[in-house]
Amino acid sequence: MKEEASLHRAVTLNMVVVRRTHADGLFWAYMFRTASHISPVPAILTEPRPTAQVTACGGGVINIIYGRNFKMSILSSSLGNLTSKLLRSEKPEGCFCGRMQDSFQPADSQINLIKRCIKMSYGAIIGDLVGSVYEWDRIKTKEFEFFKPECFYTDDSVCTAAVAHILLNDPPSATQALRQWCRNHPGRGYGGMFLIWINNDEMDAYNSYGNGAAMRVSPAAFLNRHRAIEEALLAADRVTEVTHNHSEGIKGARATTHATWLAFQKHRPEHIRRTIEHEYGYDLSRTVDDIRPDYAFDVTCQGSVPEAITCALESTSFEDAVRNAISLGGDSDTLAAIAGPIAEALHGVPKDLVGRAKQYLPTDIIGVIERLYASWKTV
Repeated sequence: MKEEASLHRAVTLNMVVVRRTHADGLFWAYMFRTASHISPVPAILTEPRPTAQVTACGGGVINIIYGRNFKMSILSSSLGNLTSKLLRSEKPEGCFCGRMQDSFQPADSQINLIKRCIKMSYGAIIGDLVGSVYEWDRIKTKEFEFFKPECFYTDDSVCTAAVAHILLNDPPSATQALRQWCRNHPGRGYGGMFLIWINNDEMDAYNSYGNGAAMRVSPAAFLNRHRAIEEALLAADRVTEVTHNHSEGIKGARATTHATWLAFQKHRPEHIRRTIEHEYGYDLSRTVDDIRPDYAFDVTCQGSVPEAITCALESTSFEDAVRNAISLGGDSDTLAAIAGPIAEALHGVPKDLVGRAKQYLPTDIIGVIERLYASWKTV
């Protein structure tokens, strides 16, 4: 038993491999925990690297094929005799390897590179903040200042935080919890019918198919990323039906949740695209450049959710997804708040963007989003 524990510690400390998971440059970091098991850790790289595949072959053999340049097998002939063998000598950037002994550590620069991006539910919040100043001053370009001094949090951020609170705390009434969050943050650009609903405790769901259903739903995917998709969709229904109980509103929230959940499972964008088209009937065949010229302001789910999903799936980074969404020249903050969580699940959010976003946010929103991050460690 002592020998087994020692081996487990050595492998855990000493081997990190980065695997490319789709053609746009997403990588997932893996840490070996035993000689025949690969365990993911929540860290990613966004810089382009050669394609890599990681396969567990059984019998204590793991192959890492890194493009055409590199292959390594880790062979364990016995529990106490773990060795690594380079089958080709060229070591690609982004693959960290060494002899399996406790003293080995990746270089600081490599550790910093892998820690730069994090997975937490700031995707919608940052999208909302950056898009806030372009909702009524729309642009058709990706070249713009990302965080302007005038940026502000809107109803998209408030409602996302409210949904997170509901799913984390399971209050007696999701309806009243959502109302209270919005009442605590007045004047944040709420839609006309939604504002009436906020201030009328007797008002039921009003058959809305507005894109507010999709912009606030990302915590449903985040909190259920380790569970079956059915659980994520049920959570999405729970927080959507209180206001947006039209079939198109439900569909928009479900499609956004589904795309985000699939991204957390490390599916390729093309697989996500095909799944969303098949399950929800959305046309995702157009590129961002195809959509942009003729796209106009549209607050319906059916007129904004497919476009926002495309902005995320076509992106090369989290920031690129937000820029895609805002460059359409539509409901900028909401498009970016829908695209943001999907891109967050694909790419992670750079820590510096999270730090800058917090400067615009009140403590209650920061607090509930940080609780979502903490759930990463416990779920």
